[in-house]
Amino acid sequence: MPNLTGKDVTFQVDNAGASITDISSHLNQASIQAAITMIEDSALGDDDRTYLSGLHGKTLPVNGFWNSTTEAIYGPLLAARTSLTKTVEYGDGNRYFNGESLVNNVQVTGAVDTVQTFSVDHTISGALNRTSVKLT
Repeated sequence: MPNLTGKDVTFQVDNAGASITDISSHLNQASIQAAITMIEDSALGDDDRTYLSGLHGKTLPVNGFWNSTTEAIYGPLLAARTSLTKTVEYGDGNRYFNGESLVNNVQVTGAVDTVQTFSVDHTISGALNRTSVKLT
């Protein structure tokens, strides 16, 4: 199988009407990150550090173009006092990763002679599902 490229990446998020919306054509970057907290349990007299596996965290940061589609989804969050839950799905060309996320770190940027852009982090709350079936 050939290597996958950025052209294979898809990203979906639910809109204000709670319908899943593919915003891939409005993004210029999407990624999925997973980390496990490492809990050190080394004791006095140990020669080497030892660790326990802790909690698993997942984040889906995205960047893209600020337009009527993305503003309708993320614009209300700029004024919100709390993080809102959104269903998200990241596709890599072979598999889809989806779950419920808390939206945080919304940023909109504009400068002279440039297109307005945005960035946002989706922090997964609970399980992240890995499937071969795309959300509809």
